[in-house]
Amino acid sequence: MNHNHTSVALCALASALLLVACQQETTKTAATPAAPAQAVTAPTQAAPDAASAVANGSTSNCLAPPFLVSTISGKYGYTVPADIALTRQADANCFAWQEFIALNWIASTSERGDPNTAVSPSSFGTPNDQRATVWETYKESDEVFLADAKNPGPWNYANGAAASVKVLGGLRSEVGAKPVLDLSSIGQASQGSPWLTAQSKILTLYERRMNEDEYNYIVNYGLYNANVQQTFVQKMGINLPDGTPTKPSFGTTGSIETKAAWLELPNPADWPRFKISKAIVTYPNQAPKTVVVGLTGLHIIHKTALGQQFIWATFEHKQNVPDVNQIASRTLIPPYTYYNVNCNPNTDYYKCVANANPSTYKGGQTPNPYNAPIQAVRQTPIASRPNDDVVGLNQYVWSQVIAKQNPNSVFLNYQLVNTLWSNQNTTIPPGSHTPLIAAQLSPGPSQEPVANATMETYVQSLTCLDCHASAPIATVKKTTTLKIYDPATAGTDATKANPFASDYSFLLGNATQPKSPPKH
Repeated sequence: MNHNHTSVALCALASALLLVACQQETTKTAATPAAPAQAVTAPTQAAPDAASAVANGSTSNCLAPPFLVSTISGKYGYTVPADIALTRQADANCFAWQEFIALNWIASTSERGDPNTAVSPSSFGTPNDQRATVWETYKESDEVFLADAKNPGPWNYANGAAASVKVLGGLRSEVGAKPVLDLSSIGQASQGSPWLTAQSKILTLYERRMNEDEYNYIVNYGLYNANVQQTFVQKMGINLPDGTPTKPSFGTTGSIETKAAWLELPNPADWPRFKISKAIVTYPNQAPKTVVVGLTGLHIIHKTALGQQFIWATFEHKQNVPDVNQIASRTLIPPYTYYNVNCNPNTDYYKCVANANPSTYKGGQTPNPYNAPIQAVRQTPIASRPNDDVVGLNQYVWSQVIAKQNPNSVFLNYQLVNTLWSNQNTTIPPGSHTPLIAAQLSPGPSQEPVANATMETYVQSLTCLDCHASAPIATVKKTTTLKIYDPATAGTDATKANPFASDYSFLLGNATQPKSPPKH
């Protein structure tokens, strides 16, 4: 990794775009002012059996309920599931939670991307534990796509041991300069490159990683080289591994990419509520410093045999933000990390406007301050309907899975927001142009757009696939605009002049070109 770049202005294209392309503001900004703090209204007293059912939650009869210890085999839950058990929303949600459990198991200190199988389920989420979890040992984008298209080398640790401190900010910040999104094709206006500031006046920082299956594919075919991508995409086509048998073999899990939102936690009293790690952070115009950061959001995207368009799961800390219904009914449960229940429009920089985009507020002509808190709000409440009972599943995992093993686990503070997948499971053919197919999505975007309040704060009406369908291969010429196309045009003649597609991954656009030989 290149740790000499402490300025966020030097952030690379794909390291700033993985799973964030949908982070720009829509043409309409919600103007919901903060509601005053108020005690939660007591629910009507339910019958004992009904109250017990609510407390226990529900899996909606998914075929593979999440577990830390299997009640059938006794096996521990550190193995990442290879696929959903059935193409149904309840099974996609259970799959997402099992992924979260497996990926947040304490990692092996000798084998990158593997769990420490000696760790007991009772240690899952032990407060103040700063050890790396499995997904934190995946490769970061800038460990894969090196300068001058150099081969990134073996997957495992160079010195045989995991790094104890992560690096955030600088190359991994959301506030660096990058190509502006052109969302005009899908009825959205490009709105700069916004950042997210917590109520603590501290910037949220991000990191993006990929697992060994995807890494093996990229290294085997030399796709860390932008020049190679130009010809490979037309001959073989970029089709990331899905865990099914191939020659050569890249792994049995399928490609996984993660994006995490982290926030510095200066007060040690906050640490027991978060999954924490030690990090070297770099903020705009500041020198690097070593701090403790807490996880506030996590995207997990996973390509599987039944998920050729990837399965998109997103999680958040429960105390991030309230949703619009809680604000309207004044049933708030403070404190929130990104929302001030006592916000005063007379003193708040953004006048308490919900999800005010800092890159465009006041016309965007004068730079808005990085330390002004954003009044973040969830626009779509977490689903609780019969066909997508995420609320019930969260309660089941907390009460029946995690709390039974570790009643003090920090992961009792994290919730699945939703899981997005396509019912039109379609293999990507060679030479495909952007946009790729993003059809028959579940849940339907008009019903429940799947968005993470820490990563899609300003475009919560869009889905990840709306933007990732337009993920292009690496360019050989510098670009200042990234065009997002209407997925409805996928596969039509109208796309022939569009860039070649990179199988929904913005990471591949981070590939570099070999250093040119000196001219004589």
